[in-house]
Amino acid sequence: LDNKYIDGIITVAMAGDLTADGTVDIFDIVIVAAQFGRPVDPPLPIEDQRADINNDGIVDVFDLVIVAAYFGQTDP
Repeated sequence: LDNKYIDGIITVAMAGDLTADGTVDIFDIVIVAAQFGRPVDPPLPIEDQRADINNDGIVDVFDLVIVAAYFGQTDP
């Protein structure tokens, strides 16, 4: 409600940069690929929530397309 986050670190990164290292590269694609096809709910829940980029509850080609669209870009 009040937009507070306590006891943690929030990293703001560019779209597709799942590792938050300033570059969209193969390591970001690997995160999506490792979780590909997994829904939020069992039997194979998403273990790395970063992979569900569009937050639709499943890691699929649409998440991969987002990373691919920004592939090679670096954060200024």
